[in-house]
Amino acid sequence: MAQMMKRHEMWRHTYRQSRYLEHATGKELRQRLNDLMDNMSDFTADGKLAVKNPREEGEWVEYFTHLLEEFALRNEEIAPDMLGEGHFNLGRYVSIEKASEAWKGHELPFGSYLLKFSKLKYLRPLLNVGTCQ
Repeated sequence: MAQMMKRHEMWRHTYRQSRYLEHATGKELRQRLNDLMDNMSDFTADGKLAVKNPREEGEWVEYFTHLLEEFALRNEEIAPDMLGEGHFNLGRYVSIEKASEAWKGHELPFGSYLLKFSKLKYLRPLLNVGTCQ
């Protein structure tokens, strides 16, 4: 009886057939790592960092597996210090708990609103006149 290949093994095999990251520099791979971590992570309702459900975010997990395979093919490992300016740098999100508290109780349908973040001096003309400077 043939044994089924695990999903991550299939992704690694597929990547080896077409190594689209083969010519990426170390700096580009680290940037891709941070970009993928940003796309695979989110904040909970109480403002805590969490990994998105891989069943819902499968493509990011597959891309992350490709990245892991490229590092493995180069005989390199992902080190914690490679996670620089992404979601894991919580200093970027000093107001996340405050924002989380402000959204509590609002049950807005997904995709029914647009958020614009900026300084108040730029938002007022946008709101009042419809233009931004």
